[in-house]
Amino acid sequence: MDYTLGFVHHMLYPGYAADQAYHAGTVLALSGRDDIGCFDCCLPVDPVQRKRAALGLRGCGKQITYVNHLFPAGKLSLGSADFAIQHIVKEFLKREVDAAAEIGADSFLFVSGADVPDGRGDAVKRFGEVAVWLCGLLAEHGLTGLLEPLDTGLDKRFLLGSTDDCVRFIEGLGVQNLKLEVDMGHIPCLFETFEDSYRRAAKLLGRVHLSNCVLKDPGDPFFGDRHPSFFHPSGHLGLGDLVRVLRALREVGFIGGENGHMVFEVNPLAGEDAEETVRAHLGLFNEALSKI
Repeated sequence: MDYTLGFVHHMLYPGYAADQAYHAGTVLALSGRDDIGCFDCCLPVDPVQRKRAALGLRGCGKQITYVNHLFPAGKLSLGSADFAIQHIVKEFLKREVDAAAEIGADSFLFVSGADVPDGRGDAVKRFGEVAVWLCGLLAEHGLTGLLEPLDTGLDKRFLLGSTDDCVRFIEGLGVQNLKLEVDMGHIPCLFETFEDSYRRAAKLLGRVHLSNCVLKDPGDPFFGDRHPSFFHPSGHLGLGDLVRVLRALREVGFIGGENGHMVFEVNPLAGEDAEETVRAHLGLFNEALSKI
């Protein structure tokens, strides 16, 4: 079965943002693993550590998606009507596109950002203008844009959410280098099923995150879209769900096709380190694969 498997850096190493040297060192360590073929990351902000990480990542030989997760998407909308926010958004995105190109990334992940309850329709149009502009920048470097659907009413409450809405959004833009990154842990938060989501996204599906969520306990720090380990005691998803996802991805041709990039986006359990988390989830994936 043809696929490429990896991990999201900033979830494996939740302390990355507080220590720039740690950020650089851990992303380089992840890139050097011989048991993964792809990963998601961003560069440190500190210029010295940014250069250190960039030099090592460019020649790592793995497929990289650049994820601009340092952007405060829960507070700023990419569809904002505020000129100052528009300027901040574009300056940030341009800097990160340059970083993605510098490390030899293949794709660049982004989201719609915070909702705009008053005038949502106009906000989606403005977001479309930003997406077209962004994909133009990406095209200059041979990069593909990846739009990630997130919930609009449970946890993140972003501007653009459902799989259908995101498919229609992309199809309406008429750009060639924009696809979807559909996260399995977001699907229950969108009140959709794995089979329907991946079938609807199939023509545009560029990448998949394998993740968990918490839905029953609002007091849990991982409630909603917070990417707990698949072994989290309150996790909503488990081995059976991973089997369903892999079957759905095979049926729509994602696994076994030209792409097949799947990336675990999971936090370590309390008291667990990144190495233990990687080993546990690689084992879980192999167990799920054996049941397909």
